[in-house]
Amino acid sequence: MTQNVIWKTENNIGHIIFNDPPSNKMNLEFFSNFKNIITNLLPQSEVKAVLIYGSGRHFSSGADLSDLFMNVKKNTEVKNNTIEKYPAFLSENIESMLFLDSLKIPVIAVIKGVCLGSAMELALFCHIRICTESAVLGLPETTFNLLPGSGGVSKLLSITGYSKALEIILSGKNIHTNDALQLGIIHKLVEKKIIMDYAVELAEKISIGYDKDKISSIIDLL
Repeated sequence: MTQNVIWKTENNIGHIIFNDPPSNKMNLEFFSNFKNIITNLLPQSEVKAVLIYGSGRHFSSGADLSDLFMNVKKNTEVKNNTIEKYPAFLSENIESMLFLDSLKIPVIAVIKGVCLGSAMELALFCHIRICTESAVLGLPETTFNLLPGSGGVSKLLSITGYSKALEIILSGKNIHTNDALQLGIIHKLVEKKIIMDYAVELAEKISIGYDKDKISSIIDLL
């Protein structure tokens, strides 16, 4: 069976590739593999930057809802109509996002095609997000009577401010890439045919003396 998340290194740059095309859906196996990569394989390497992207046309369509619902129902403990225990994988997913955010090397999301739901949340925890103009971004969870569950709510609040984050989350509508750029949700629009070359060059350029707390000054180099 093909692994749905791949880790490879090239020229001291780590590549995390979502590998279940065309949509690169995120199921429990995906998040388990992703956690293993970022908490075990990545720290053991000597990479100077990390690129995260999808195989094929898309970044990712987000969570596999049938898998999510089945496992939430299976692993939630309810007593007297009160939830006693939430599934462990929900908190583990958030921990993976926070670990990604805490890395001291550049973490760059390279977004093309769809980037929705949990995939959008994951991208928000990357330090830098570059994107094709035709990409489709959004947090559509409310259209399924859900809310973003992987830390994306607080992360979006810190990026866009309270009112705009609420608008995006509660409407569930897609975000136009030009609007996302203005709001700081993404940092750069890049032509589709050169976006991977651009990402590698960017990773090389900013990895020396990198400080993720100075992203605003790094943006000038994009």
